[in-house]
Amino acid sequence: MEKITSFDQIPAGINHLFERLTYLEQLIITSPLGSPAAPADAVPPDAMLTRKEAAAILRISLPTLNKLTKKGKIPGHRVPGTNSVRYLASDVTASLTGFQSSGLSAK
Repeated sequence: MEKITSFDQIPAGINHLFERLTYLEQLIITSPLGSPAAPADAVPPDAMLTRKEAAAILRISLPTLNKLTKKGKIPGHRVPGTNSVRYLASDVTASLTGFQSSGLSAK
């Protein structure tokens, strides 16, 4: 976009700005690191979540999730025959509620 040098160019400049913001928003949403956390109540309680999904719901990093799992604060379940860990959605939600009600940080 060229520099705006007159009042007549302002509407086109604003439209261009909104187009760029929409584009950047889509990049962030579709990025694995920028994807918004799913609301805890939008996930069925019996769903098994990946590490990334559980961390996103709790809004914590993967290393922090690992620490909390090792400490027993968030139970993880190994998938038989793999190195994968899954988290029961109800356990994640309970952990989130526990952190919020006690005023403690998840870290």
